[in-house]
Amino acid sequence: MSFLKKTCSIFLFFLLALCILPAPLLAQTTTVPDLTGLNVPQAAAALNTAGLALGVENAILWSSESPVVADVIGGQLIDAGTSAEPGSAVDVTVYRSPNVTLIYDDNDLTLVNRSNGDLNVNDVTFNALDGNNASFAASQWTDTVRGMQCLQVWSVGRNGAKGLDECRLIQTWRVTTNPAEHFWTGAGGTTRFSVSQAGSEVIVCEVANPGRCDFYLPPAGRSGDITDYVYFAYTQDRLAIINTSED
Repeated sequence: MSFLKKTCSIFLFFLLALCILPAPLLAQTTTVPDLTGLNVPQAAAALNTAGLALGVENAILWSSESPVVADVIGGQLIDAGTSAEPGSAVDVTVYRSPNVTLIYDDNDLTLVNRSNGDLNVNDVTFNALDGNNASFAASQWTDTVRGMQCLQVWSVGRNGAKGLDECRLIQTWRVTTNPAEHFWTGAGGTTRFSVSQAGSEVIVCEVANPGRCDFYLPPAGRSGDITDYVYFAYTQDRLAIINTSED
């Protein structure tokens, strides 16, 4: 076989291979879409269309000064318009509206669950950042605070809980006369305290009389901030509906 015939045969072989191989195997990279302003299910759909996957959701507390509206994506780890390998996961930053409020004065503090769902508080701790360096573990209340209900703690003797308009029900309350747990009262000159979950600081609140502090906690039953959504995968002749949550 002549050199020209060998060359033509090799070319035809590779041309045939390109026609036979599925399109996903031919694509080496894909373009990352812009996820800004999308909610998490919309972002997952856009990434899937591009052959990518949704990665970790990093929650940031939304405020009126945030660049996007609440509960949508305001940032992504891999910039829009850049190239990525098919199947790559794209981490996103989600601006979450507050679902927890602390209401407090010199004597008492109430944790308000503003959402309709349960919130885990068994790994939530409060720590004075100066003054008496007091600390309090939310697990002394309960593991979970139910939707639209409240937890309350008093630094002075009390015969019952104090009702608040923000609370459908005071789920549980307690009294602690131990100054080492009075993180919110200003004892010892305390001016600030932190709220942490699983060792990570969520927010820093100012001591005041009265005081109020808003922040966000992931819903109960999740290891992190994960949005439940239903995933549709389909071709011309079939449709799969996939529940991405553990529920």
